[in-house]
Amino acid sequence: MPKGFVYIRYSTAEQGLGDSRGRQLDLARRFVEQRPNMEIQLDDDRIFIDEGVSSFQGGNLGADKALGRFLKAVDTGEIPAGSVLLVESLDRISRQEIQQAQRVLLDIINRKITIATTSPAETNVYDGQSGLIDLIIMLTRMERAHAESALKSRRVKAAWETKREKARNSTIITRVCPQWLTVSQDGKSFVVDEEKAEVVRTIFACAESMGYQAIARYLNESKVPPFSEKSKGWQSSRIVKILLNPAAIGTYQPHTINHVQTDTGVHRRLVPDGLPIEGYYPAVVDAALFNRVQLHKASRAKNAAGRKGPSVSNLFSHVAKCGHCGNNMVLVQKGAAWGPGAYLVCSIARRGAGCQYQGWPYEPLEQAFLNYCQNVDLSELVPEEASDQSIVALRQNLLSMRGEEQSERRIIERLMEDLAANGGSLPKAVQSFLTAKEAKVAELAEGIHKLELELGQEEERRRDQKGFSNMFRSMMAKLETADPAEKLRLRSGLQRAIRVAITRMDLYKSPPEHHAVYIDTFEKEDLPQITRLCVIGFRVGLVKLLYFSGRHLVYILDQDTDRPHDLTGAPIAMTPEIDRSKGKQRAPDGRWLRAKAEEG
Repeated sequence: MPKGFVYIRYSTAEQGLGDSRGRQLDLARRFVEQRPNMEIQLDDDRIFIDEGVSSFQGGNLGADKALGRFLKAVDTGEIPAGSVLLVESLDRISRQEIQQAQRVLLDIINRKITIATTSPAETNVYDGQSGLIDLIIMLTRMERAHAESALKSRRVKAAWETKREKARNSTIITRVCPQWLTVSQDGKSFVVDEEKAEVVRTIFACAESMGYQAIARYLNESKVPPFSEKSKGWQSSRIVKILLNPAAIGTYQPHTINHVQTDTGVHRRLVPDGLPIEGYYPAVVDAALFNRVQLHKASRAKNAAGRKGPSVSNLFSHVAKCGHCGNNMVLVQKGAAWGPGAYLVCSIARRGAGCQYQGWPYEPLEQAFLNYCQNVDLSELVPEEASDQSIVALRQNLLSMRGEEQSERRIIERLMEDLAANGGSLPKAVQSFLTAKEAKVAELAEGIHKLELELGQEEERRRDQKGFSNMFRSMMAKLETADPAEKLRLRSGLQRAIRVAITRMDLYKSPPEHHAVYIDTFEKEDLPQITRLCVIGFRVGLVKLLYFSGRHLVYILDQDTDRPHDLTGAPIAMTPEIDRSKGKQRAPDGRWLRAKAEEG
């Protein structure tokens, strides 16, 4: 007695609200009841349903779709050979071109599965015993189904092409829009939901210093409701979509749909169609901020820093380098062997690919750096002239490129006017010239976009340099009383500011030989043995040398990159404490005292 399995498919979710699902199921049951001689045992507990899935491009054959799961169950033996697949009509299985559709249907039959069509207008059974007449009928119906879908597809494409042209004339073409907007009742304008728009602005502001996961966590911990009522909080994927959406600055990018064949089936891919339409939506985010975020995203893609924990543990990520080999230092947690806590170690040594696996205590380094940044006004050291010249040069290049683009567009407009005047025909040479000009405009538009991003980054760096010290003081003060969500945001901001302020931080387990002249100076001042060196290069041209004995910062030197031998420095005054390695005590003035002899 063969088992019967019902396969139901409809192309849009709206069809599921009607009788499509019930109709297809009723037809299958009636087919089984009216043919007792086939002795089909219908499995009512296992019905395969593809809701809102088109078969025009084979989208229902994917491993994550119902028909794909049915075929996999047949291959694994979960559904036995000789079973019957009941469908309303063959086009429920495929509406692809006849060669592809034929291959799909024969592939099912070759698995020893019988296909039964249950529609009164198309009742038939197809199996390994089907004759030539049945196969011809099958091919004819598949060809008709594909032709109907192809015609519908062409009509829909033509309708959308008309809509896209209207959109370029500032006409609203659909009520589907970003979630922070709605369409007015008369359908002629967009209305901004200010509460949601403010959330979008917050996301973009955070994106300058935080990753996608961190932003989602910050919004969730701050009890910001997601845009969709069905959503269970903010997710990083949603953050990415908002940050990549040019609708935030009012731009609409028309798309067409391409169907791509992959190992898991056919998938829909959106492909940009034509130039973006600026000003289609009301802008809720500043264009300069949007461009900076896109630049940060491109930088993250090249130099991803990995996921963050509940807080930003390593402020020096991708800045701290191993002084001995030049590779990145990474943060690790150690136990009793090194002393509990966080350490920076060479990434190469950690992988066992070279260098020495030696740890740099993280907390003393962070504390020393942050204390320095709070007490020094780096804005006074910013080379304003060089930075301003760079910005001026970028602006001049941008103006020049925009002017060239406008000139090329005017030429294209004149050619289009000639085309209209000549009844839509031009000589081939002129057509080739027009094509070349359109390609040139596209190339200039891409160049302008890159320059805008670069200019935004340079202007942002200039602002960060000017306000570096004030920003540090403000963030450090807020960190003392911040809740966990706010602390994450603040430390992310500190991390980004550090990357802007310094070029690199070289960490040495032991000072290199060329620092012997400085070590001699320390010995004259009776300082303890120097065991670690941190060399910090600021973008403003200052080099700071931090000398540590064990976990203690004992000396700071300033080195001018233009005059490397011109050094200034002083020992660090600390509260009295014991240097366990030498048995000495540090006095309040920073000098180290000899250990007292034991009495008796």
